[in-house]
Amino acid sequence: MTPSPGTALVVGATGISGQAISRQLVDAGWRTYGLSRQTSLQMIGVDAVRADLLDETALAQTLRGINPEVVFFTAWKRQNTERENIEVNSVMLRNTLRALAGGGSMRHVALSTGHKHYTGPLEDHHTGVMAETPFWHVPGE
Repeated sequence: MTPSPGTALVVGATGISGQAISRQLVDAGWRTYGLSRQTSLQMIGVDAVRADLLDETALAQTLRGINPEVVFFTAWKRQNTERENIEVNSVMLRNTLRALAGGGSMRHVALSTGHKHYTGPLEDHHTGVMAETPFWHVPGE
């Protein structure tokens, strides 16, 4: 029997990116935990973990004993303004990393970004304002 490559945690496992990453990890033989606000995951081979990323104390308790080598962070919570998006989503990422830091197992963290990171703030999508982002700005031009 071939040993497992390791343990992975996918934060935001019910989203499009989270589901795709989870499937690939399971197929590659990783022990995979999928964290979401949902009560269950409909993915074979993924151990469901339910937590609110904004509740630092409860999150730390929930993640105790889960010692992933790799973490894929795909969670995102939309707010009314870009400033609020940054504030809330920063707290969610920070709480997750703090909860896992004590285990000493993390070797790699991947922050997965999506559409808004290439087109600018969601609140500007229909205003004609185009943010300078990696999608619109090619270095050297």
